[in-house]
Amino acid sequence: MNSTLRAMIHKIHNQTNTRLSSMKLSKQLLGSILFLSIVPMIIVSAFCYFISYNTILENTVTFTENTLNTATNEINNTILIIKTLNKNIQYESDLQTALRNDVFEDDYTTKMNTLELNSHLRMIQDYSSPKIFGVYLIANNKKQFKSNIHPLKSHYVENTSWYKATMTSKEEKWYAPHWDSYIVASPSQRLISYTAPFIDKLTGDCNGVLMVEIKAEDFDYTINNMENLKVSSYFILDEQNNIILPMYQYPNNRNRVSGFNKDNIKYEKKLVNGWRVVCMISKTAVVEEALERLTEFMLIIILITMFFSVFTSIIIANRISSPIKTLMYSMEKINSGNFNVQIKPNDTCYELKKLRQSFNTMAVMEAAHVSQIKEKQVKLRKAQFAALQAQINPHFLYNTLDTITWNIRMDEKEKAITAIMALTKFFRSSLSRGEDIITIKEELEQVSIYLEIQQLRYRDILTYKITSDEAFNNFATPKLILQPVVENALYHGLKNKEGKGLIEIEVSSLNKDILITVTDNGIGMPPEKIENINNYIKNKNNNIQPNNENGYGIINVNERINIYFGRKYGLTYMSEYGKFTKVQILLPKINKEQDLSKS
Repeated sequence: MNSTLRAMIHKIHNQTNTRLSSMKLSKQLLGSILFLSIVPMIIVSAFCYFISYNTILENTVTFTENTLNTATNEINNTILIIKTLNKNIQYESDLQTALRNDVFEDDYTTKMNTLELNSHLRMIQDYSSPKIFGVYLIANNKKQFKSNIHPLKSHYVENTSWYKATMTSKEEKWYAPHWDSYIVASPSQRLISYTAPFIDKLTGDCNGVLMVEIKAEDFDYTINNMENLKVSSYFILDEQNNIILPMYQYPNNRNRVSGFNKDNIKYEKKLVNGWRVVCMISKTAVVEEALERLTEFMLIIILITMFFSVFTSIIIANRISSPIKTLMYSMEKINSGNFNVQIKPNDTCYELKKLRQSFNTMAVMEAAHVSQIKEKQVKLRKAQFAALQAQINPHFLYNTLDTITWNIRMDEKEKAITAIMALTKFFRSSLSRGEDIITIKEELEQVSIYLEIQQLRYRDILTYKITSDEAFNNFATPKLILQPVVENALYHGLKNKEGKGLIEIEVSSLNKDILITVTDNGIGMPPEKIENINNYIKNKNNNIQPNNENGYGIINVNERINIYFGRKYGLTYMSEYGKFTKVQILLPKINKEQDLSKS
């Protein structure tokens, strides 16, 4: 048994050492300090909980009883106000006379008397309480009086249940919250109704019913304002033990009292109208709240301790590991291709100082070496492009001379002369004074001459249109970027199309760049072919190779644009099979006179 335990401890020890050896030094220091700080705080927290639980429970019960008494007194005050209002109205001589007298005056007198008594009821209501929604007096002699301005729902209320019940019992009655007024047509709201018989003080007869409607929201406010709702539930029960408030919480008037288990503590207070205010305290909730409060307190202490622990450990860890981290990050930059890295002096010991100096020397030497390699590669690429460009012209020359030969054989001397003159202009503009960067105006003139020559050869299938604003004339472009694109459009788009085709060249602005669009209405290309072309142009996918010299010409154009202006610029192909092919050439807005080396 002992040997097994020792083996297990040895295994755990080895695993711990392995994990710690793979962790950063700063994390090891931080973890150690936090462990030494937090563990004692957890032990203290548990001890505090067991000591304070009984005190918290006792305070909670006392507080709940006080809250229940306060709420009961507040609701009883409202009920007593209503009862007092009833007594005051019962002793109003004008109302006694109005309900006793069965004689109806003329309409005008009746109306004036009604308005005067309504106003009197309003004064009594305003003096009594703002919680009252309305006071109504319904007489046996068909007279009706009310304290608010809302119209009566009906002049015949003798058949309502509340009227009959009050007249029969001749006792006060309270009605649970209900939607809308029993008497008047008013905006929808919840009301509590109180009814009392109106007794003739001379004869003792019941001459009508007094109804007072109170806003239920005021009762809800009292219930909802009780504190400690996490550990206790407050509600009002009627005489039948049904929950009537708060209505939003128990809309079906379920008897919630039976739903509490034996661990709950029940308190209740009886209201003067027979209803009861009940509070059920959950011991489990009290324990949970005690834990929550204690947890909050201890969490604050732990956070403060952690803050100072982390602060201290960071200072110590940074002092030890900061130079090493700086060296590590600098080496990662060099691995990613950034050789312009120099570590600033931040040495904490002699060894790190020597290591920093050696690294800086290595970075300078490596940057110089990479720069030389890049320069050689650029020169080599430019030489390759120049050789490919030289191959394009003889191919075009052969086709044009063949056209001239056929024109002479067909005795079309004028066309042959036109072709020779156009060819002369083309090669003169192609020289461009030995420059590879020309203006957009010069490039458009060159491709225009090229299309003019090709139109002589393919007059049955080719028409063209060039659109450009003079504002673009002086912007720079590598020469001979349009000819390969136009040549592809002619040989792969229009030659395989029935009828005459159209090649359109348009120059426009796109944000801060220039967009040259070459569109032909030829046979187009399927989506997978377009995707392959764009992938090869943009991503240099070596698995996709152009299948003819025109393909190499397109790649040559894109590569030259990339070299002079960056990878952001170049060619993008779009097409719909059987309808069109569109090539977009994106160039920066750089004036020909600017230093292109800065682009």
